[in-house]
Amino acid sequence: MSTTIFDTPVLSPLLRVVSLITLKMMGWKLSGELPQDHRFVMIAHPHTSNIDLPMMLAVAFIYKMKLHWIGK
Repeated sequence: MSTTIFDTPVLSPLLRVVSLITLKMMGWKLSGELPQDHRFVMIAHPHTSNIDLPMMLAVAFIYKMKLHWIGK
């Protein structure tokens, strides 16, 4: 299985810290926890700007998800 940006030993923790700091500076708070099942669908809403992808990646790093996504 190939290594992605979400499970690299050095880059992933660094990006997690950057994500935490960025979302905190933007005033975002994350609550809740991930489902116990390893496979689930997460939908980001509303799609009002091009900031959706960076926000989704930040949340994925904070929750330590190995993310696969389709974007248009």
